[in-house]
Amino acid sequence: MGDVTPAQTSFNGGEISPRLGDRVDQAIRSIGLKSMLGYLPLLQGPAEAAPGTIYVTWGKGPFRNIPFEFNTTQGYQIEAGDNYMRFYTNDAQIMSGGSPYEIATPWTYEEVKALWYQQNYDALYLTHRDHPIHRLVRTGADSFSLEIFSTRNGPLDTRNSDKTLTVAANATTGTVTITASTALFAAGDVGGFMEIEGGSFSDIPSWEPGIKVSNGDLRQWNGRVYQAAGVDGSGWIGGPFPWLEGSERTGTVAPIHIEGTEWDGMGSGTDVNDNGPYGVQWTYLYDRFGLLKFTGYVSATQMTATVIRRLPTTDACWRWRFGSFSPRRGYPSKVTLWQDRMVLAKANSVYASASESIDDHAYRNELGDISRDMAFVRPLPNPNFIRWLIADRALVIGTADAEHMIVAGSAGQGAGPGNLDTATPEHEGSADARPLQIGTRVLYIEGSRTKVMQFAYDAERMLRQESADLCRYADHIGNAGFRELAWQKKPEKLIWAVLDDGTMAAAAYNPDELLLGWARRNLADGLSARHVSCITDPDGRFSQVWIAAQGDERFGNRWMMLRMAPIRRPGDVARTHVLLDAALHYQGSATTIVSAPHLAGLTVQIVADGKFYGEVDLDSAGGATLDYEASDIIVGLPYEAELETMPIEGGSESGTAQGKKRRPYRVDVGVVVSDGVEVEAAGVVERAELVQGNSPTDSALPLFTGYLKIENIGNHETSPTVKVRRYLPLPSTISAIVPYMTVSNS
Repeated sequence: MGDVTPAQTSFNGGEISPRLGDRVDQAIRSIGLKSMLGYLPLLQGPAEAAPGTIYVTWGKGPFRNIPFEFNTTQGYQIEAGDNYMRFYTNDAQIMSGGSPYEIATPWTYEEVKALWYQQNYDALYLTHRDHPIHRLVRTGADSFSLEIFSTRNGPLDTRNSDKTLTVAANATTGTVTITASTALFAAGDVGGFMEIEGGSFSDIPSWEPGIKVSNGDLRQWNGRVYQAAGVDGSGWIGGPFPWLEGSERTGTVAPIHIEGTEWDGMGSGTDVNDNGPYGVQWTYLYDRFGLLKFTGYVSATQMTATVIRRLPTTDACWRWRFGSFSPRRGYPSKVTLWQDRMVLAKANSVYASASESIDDHAYRNELGDISRDMAFVRPLPNPNFIRWLIADRALVIGTADAEHMIVAGSAGQGAGPGNLDTATPEHEGSADARPLQIGTRVLYIEGSRTKVMQFAYDAERMLRQESADLCRYADHIGNAGFRELAWQKKPEKLIWAVLDDGTMAAAAYNPDELLLGWARRNLADGLSARHVSCITDPDGRFSQVWIAAQGDERFGNRWMMLRMAPIRRPGDVARTHVLLDAALHYQGSATTIVSAPHLAGLTVQIVADGKFYGEVDLDSAGGATLDYEASDIIVGLPYEAELETMPIEGGSESGTAQGKKRRPYRVDVGVVVSDGVEVEAAGVVERAELVQGNSPTDSALPLFTGYLKIENIGNHETSPTVKVRRYLPLPSTISAIVPYMTVSNS
């Protein structure tokens, strides 16, 4: 037999897969753990006790929390539930007249779960495939309004190609009736657009210079129709002037305007032959493309509509197309802002607005040309519906089958019609869940919802830089199914995930430092996490994690809004950090009264002035009385917090220790300003007591830094592990686990 002391001084590999249990050749095993529950891996190596959660208030019903950040010191959480929204800021709910401030919304809770949002300054754009786009506007520090966001001039679907399907309007302007040659319409078309394209203008003469025209004559030029006006001199300022009646010959400048009336020449003076003057005023009438918006359903062959852009004709036309969005055809399910455009996604296509005009979906500019700054539609090269959008230099898109990128075809010009490239650098497939954008990396839930994938890209070369399964060393973490992700970038870089079983997981993620370590964080017994999001704290310094939690029958099956307490900062020696769930933290005048109505009738734990008071049964009103006064009281529910090492491998006198009997007879645990730690090995549990014979008992002891030495703890096993557990709701930072172990030779 021989003795070994295999110290583990870093835990930032987090909880790793059981499949790595015997892979002593893998570097991740030396910094990983068999279990990391209720602790968080830190970049520097230690494991920090995951903070508790603070009760904010009951939710009105089932809800999803949505972040809204007006600026770094004015962050909001939105409680979005069944046809309502409520709001939170500065760590509290916004109230109005003694009741929660609330606005009505069109979405059920099931629809809210599928809502997609995009913030633009003080507005939040919200999309759902069964509802028009809505815009939530911050109208004041504690007030909001919700309105339908209507697009202009489209977008439009592909043009009809069946020449037997025609539509005709009874007028070209104002309120019109549209009649189709066959059953074409439905009530769900009301509110949608239709474009009608006229045929050739063969019956309208082309404009030419030096030609006599009469008032009211029509001429066409470059696909636009104009009407002569004021050729009798009436168009002149102060006219009519009879002596100008000879100025009905056209000038030399062809009309190109698209509104109003303009001259095609000077309208005065003579040429070198003393002829003239030349010049006619032309009023723009229409071009080949008319646009209308349906206002009423008459029958399957008739609709009423308002003309938005004058129709080219009242004749039956087969060149027409419906608008892309309407109750019948559905609405966009995703939205983002990219290169000064609003980009909407429906089915497998993206619909981008005109540049610098997020509501305008006109395909042609004022001259009728399709220029680079106009709106465009871009279908993806596969039929799967778009599940997420991320806007960077490239527009990054996830579907059930693959991940795509859309970029400007020519890097020197902006993306737009005629200058687009699409690439498919990844074929993982995505879940219908909001991804995270971290630098030039996109983190998304993979289609099976058991993995979180990293998609890093080079927008200029349309190439994937790197793509990785972030659960490759912890493939069991997502067994329950990832539901939602949130990014807490300060003070520690943490990915927070909610899983379908109501548990949470966190990953320390800093690819520049090669940091990736997962941990689990279960809420207290009886509480399940359903949604998570992050905003900055009221000081604008750190990120806050907010959680929509559902209680079981002990909570009347009600939902509550929770806010995660801050992660302890380096050098902080306070004992008053919240390390309980659904907690209330009282700070004020000394009192013996405890009041936590939301925990009425439950057994809670209490920390009073930094000292663990004990477990207390609250009465039916959520009250209790302490035996002594305290000015800092934390009351809440305990949650699990435990580390378990991988089977200890330290070698032996004859090679590896794997498969051999081993006995850890002593364990030293390195802690930093901590209390309430116990150690377990081979079923034997020992608590590290800070209280000594001469310690004061009427106040909290200073937190301990150093090594807690646990003697005579283990038994002989073939795969021994060591567990370190936080058994009190007090600060705990574990910096090292050092087992002293005897290894047999067989």
